[in-house]
Amino acid sequence: MPLDRPIIETEQAEIADTPNWTTEYRPAPATPIPHFVDPGEAGSHLHMVEAIQVLVEYEGPVHIEVAHERLRAWWNIGRIGSNIRNNIDRAIQRAQVIRDGDFLMLPGRQVSVVRVPAGNTARKAEHVHLEELGMAVVLTVQDVGAARRTEVVQCVARVFGWTRIGAVVERYIGDAIDHLVVGGRITISGDDTLTLSSVQQSSPGIVL
Repeated sequence: MPLDRPIIETEQAEIADTPNWTTEYRPAPATPIPHFVDPGEAGSHLHMVEAIQVLVEYEGPVHIEVAHERLRAWWNIGRIGSNIRNNIDRAIQRAQVIRDGDFLMLPGRQVSVVRVPAGNTARKAEHVHLEELGMAVVLTVQDVGAARRTEVVQCVARVFGWTRIGAVVERYIGDAIDHLVVGGRITISGDDTLTLSSVQQSSPGIVL
């Protein structure tokens, strides 16, 4: 005798382009190095630590490529060559920050916000931390109740300002979804419908 399975009703996933659970991306204030410092010279990393600390305090988790862009602008550097890159890496080691793959973060600080573009702060999909993407997925599914995977990808992409969903955007959001499924925060049915798990519903704080 076949078992009766609960029917999950889905609607076209629709959320505001800028949901109320988002916050604008806040860029760090420019933190220059002393004018007499050549960023490519040995020992210059000692003058870079403060800038690294400020950057990560404001923008962490921040991708290393975004960090390089900020530092180039702050220090009026044409390009970051190997010597400057090495000094930046040494400054990162001395600062009170940690590396998580290609991202810089403050130790012990959990990802707690979904940041959306404001002004000149648009980010590529690969520049958004997996936990931040995951939080956007969870909150999107929470808003709509249940939705197909492709619809959730589209909604999350809009939140971050990605109007074209190419292979890269789809892959990074997809990785976040898969991570949530494996972690038991999201459930996925045979027809690719995503819903919050009972664990996530009882514990809204996201833990990836």
